Amino acid sequence: MQTQSDKPKKAGRPKKATASVQTGHPWESESELGNAIAAIIKMSGIKRVLELGTLTGKTTTALIEALPSDGSLTTVDIKDLRADAFKDICESDSRVKYINGDSIQTCQKLKGNLYDLIFVDTVHEWSYALPEFKAIESLMDKGCILAYHDSISFEGIARLMRYAQSYKYNAITFNTPNANGLTLLQR
Repeated sequence: MQTQSDKPKKAGRPKKATASVQTGHPWESESELGNAIAAIIKMSGIKRVLELGTLTGKTTTALIEALPSDGSLTTVDIKDLRADAFKDICESDSRVKYINGDSIQTCQKLKGNLYDLIFVDTVHEWSYALPEFKAIESLMDKGCILAYHDSISFEGIARLMRYAQSYKYNAITFNTPNANGLTLLQR
């Protein structure tokens, strides 16, 4: 059976992603979050992005728009809730790969791939966040930026940020419009 990620991509110049992916899902990240991470991608010349927690694709679309033409984005979610407009982007943009699956298991399968930025917005409980973090570490290229959403509003993620800092990760946390927080980690 062919899955979304197995379908052949159209060759040629990538189709520009559009910011029209908006569904109003209650778990969607603030628009400013996608814009902030997109700015980091542009300013840092990031080419290889992994996103864990796609949801509708609203934030993902901002990340895709920030990528250079030779960049790539792999996005993962355990449940396919992508908006139709974002599904179209996944089908038409050869830089984008969507994987429907558990983030920890997918990270283990992606071993050998290295990323410049990894954005995480998945399960917020400590019992999941810690093994997920450990699986992510094997995918980090030198200088990789880890971006964690909800690092203020969810204790499991806040605890993970303290854990990472105890293992020599530099961290900066920003408040977000909904007071959820965004923490950037880098070794």
